[in-house]
Amino acid sequence: MTYEYYGYPPDWLDKYQTEVKKVTVADVKRVAAKYMHRDKFAVLVVGNSKEFDKPLSSLGAVKEIDITIPPQAGAKEDGNAAPTASNPEGKALVAKVASAMGGLPKLQSVKTLHMVIAESDAGAPANDVDVTVVFPDKMHLAIQTPQGALTIVATPDTGFMSMAGMGSRSMPPDQKTEMMSQLHHDLVYIAQHADDAAFTFTAAGTEKIGDVDAAILDIGGAIPWVRWYVDAKSGRILREKYKAMGQQGQFDGESDLSDWQTTDGLTLPRQHKNKQDGKETSVGAFKKIEINPQVDPKIFDKPMEKQSEK
Repeated sequence: MTYEYYGYPPDWLDKYQTEVKKVTVADVKRVAAKYMHRDKFAVLVVGNSKEFDKPLSSLGAVKEIDITIPPQAGAKEDGNAAPTASNPEGKALVAKVASAMGGLPKLQSVKTLHMVIAESDAGAPANDVDVTVVFPDKMHLAIQTPQGALTIVATPDTGFMSMAGMGSRSMPPDQKTEMMSQLHHDLVYIAQHADDAAFTFTAAGTEKIGDVDAAILDIGGAIPWVRWYVDAKSGRILREKYKAMGQQGQFDGESDLSDWQTTDGLTLPRQHKNKQDGKETSVGAFKKIEINPQVDPKIFDKPMEKQSEK
């Protein structure tokens, strides 16, 4: 997928190795002389200056840099601090949502989900994404791409991507964290915890969504912040907002939810229209939803690497 995204040829890795081997010591010296200027180098020193054997200023000019860790992404929204406790209006609103989705007992009986989603990026034909979820923390995606079958898996113990004929690679920690965040923003997962004291549900006024004065519900606590816009009459979620990470960094995500249908007592939206930073990015149409299917735990195991023949 990375090769395709950046326009690299399928055998780019092999070519890269070949080209690197062609580089000579003379090439390195020539390029280093052109781009590396010792008189402009800076040395970064991290540590407790009180324990240094002599002041850094004895080595040259010193510029101090503040490396205080910033607040966690998503800790603020619209300039307001994320709520740290539920309010009665918020708890009543999430209870109504849970009831509209099938009721709390039904929601809490859902242990696994299997979905086939026709995902279409802006202007591109739809591509089926096969998603298997084992609550609370396992996700398996199977995607048929022009280059072959792609598998993406995230669990507490592992995270990897596997392409048919190209082997597997471990998922970067940030990407794995992002997948877990997506799972914990799942409507079913959140609604299952409507009575969980570890989750916060805070009503925060109203906003017009189409012709509806939607009630705003901020959700946090045990999960990263997410905001629902709820039709207070029907209990259906019209829109959700959240923070997410993409290839270009953090973005504000937004999904409009519609076409609510009931499957085996569970009512879910079959269409998601997605935006990133206000721009339309994709539409997901749910073609199939299975509730509590049997899931082979082996689908979450990373494939064994093939040993080369001697």
